[in-house]
Amino acid sequence: MCGPELSAGERRGWTAAHADGIVSRCRRQHRCAPRRPPGSTRSMLFNSFSFAVFFPVVTVLYFALPYRWRNALLLVASCIFYCAAIPAYLLILWFTIVVDYFAGLLIESATGPQRKRFLLLSICANVGVLVVFKYGNFIWGNVAWLGSFVHWQPPFHVAIMMPIGLSFHTFQAMSYTIEVYRGRQAAERHFWTYALYVMFYPQLVAGP
Repeated sequence: MCGPELSAGERRGWTAAHADGIVSRCRRQHRCAPRRPPGSTRSMLFNSFSFAVFFPVVTVLYFALPYRWRNALLLVASCIFYCAAIPAYLLILWFTIVVDYFAGLLIESATGPQRKRFLLLSICANVGVLVVFKYGNFIWGNVAWLGSFVHWQPPFHVAIMMPIGLSFHTFQAMSYTIEVYRGRQAAERHFWTYALYVMFYPQLVAGP
């Protein structure tokens, strides 16, 4: 025997306390878990009905429009496609587009060490966004765990959902600036053409 046998009342009390502890932990984990923002239940997977309507409509319009308007159509369609899950996250994608577009121009026009500085700024901006949205929950969870050893609790919870396709867009954008830095690719002068290069929706094989 490891100790005195508990009475029925004591066993019921211990069981209730143990259950309350489990429920409390589950509630804390539920609050910390990433949640989809309100209104983000829509989707446009490649095997969804919405995409089965979206794709032929965009394709027909593409061939019906004059050549000079086709890229504009594809860019708008790509924005709609990417917004299907969480529209607010489109701002993150546009941030990286703006940063890397100007970084490419600056790298091409600069000389000497400045070229590398512009490249590093572009890479830091892209990787910084990726780290925040892909590893933010993991990092903050470990900070909270370490704080528990000194009886410190974070004043707020972090629950970040990663934008769909962010990793793909990040590395694609970095590959562009790296190629410009190496002299293998001329910097794109037309902003909307570069934006379409990054956002062209068929590249997102998983779909939002």
